[in-house]
Amino acid sequence: MLRTYGAKAGPAPSLPKVVPSFQDTDNPITVTVGGTPIASTADDITGATLGGTLRFARAVDSQKLDPVTTDANTEIWIFMNIYDQLLRVAPSGIALEPSLAESWEITADGLTHTFHLRQGVKFSDGSVLTAKDVVYSLTRAANDPAQTWTFTLTALQRDASGAVQGITATDDATLEIVLAQPWAPFLSDLAMFNCSILSEAYSSGNEDKLADQPMGTGPFMLGEWKKGESLQLLKNPITGKKGSRCSTKSWSTWCRTITTASSSSRAAILMPSTMCRRHAYPISSRAAISR
Repeated sequence: MLRTYGAKAGPAPSLPKVVPSFQDTDNPITVTVGGTPIASTADDITGATLGGTLRFARAVDSQKLDPVTTDANTEIWIFMNIYDQLLRVAPSGIALEPSLAESWEITADGLTHTFHLRQGVKFSDGSVLTAKDVVYSLTRAANDPAQTWTFTLTALQRDASGAVQGITATDDATLEIVLAQPWAPFLSDLAMFNCSILSEAYSSGNEDKLADQPMGTGPFMLGEWKKGESLQLLKNPITGKKGSRCSTKSWSTWCRTITTASSSSRAAILMPSTMCRRHAYPISSRAAISR
């Protein structure tokens, strides 16, 4: 018996159907406390408009933007706008929803997970995402020599040398992962930053460039980066083209992250901005910035 998960797909004969949604109290992925789903509300975006500039002032710049070899928040905050994962955290923050994978099945023993990728998703360089890119990305993440975040993939099969196995692209749009043991948080693990999906053609054999030349399917792509001063994220040009990708809408046209050690300077930088984000600013500036 399989349990089937997906988004807006027709029910499979004789298979229980679950559509991931933070409003679906029967969704087995939804977080519960004592068996009761945690209440949540969606953000109110009434009147929101697309476009504009988001400014983000912070005290420390990113060092590298490779999702496998770093786990610093200063990096994660940036590259999670550049990459997508198979699943992502729902807007409620307490559930998972489809991302690059639009549906998936799990066998009754909890070992075999089959993921069906969205059709026509493209990286920001225009190349089409395939299941082989996912195999490459997850295998690289699990085989990280530094073991930066490999514990999230602890349930994967490994051969005698310790190399990961059991991740297979059965066709361009289908991925099969057979675990070594049942692992309840596996779907949540796949939504983690280290499981970001990279382009194999772009990355393989030249992974060092991922530190400062990331390229993914996310809503933004890296623009100008003056290390220690500022970093610019540009809206992915493929965003909005029907069938091209699956990330959430990027409300900003571009984002500029400004680095300065002075908390007062961070506050001053944001004063003239109508759309801003700040990190570690003086509490005395809160009212002025919030206006």
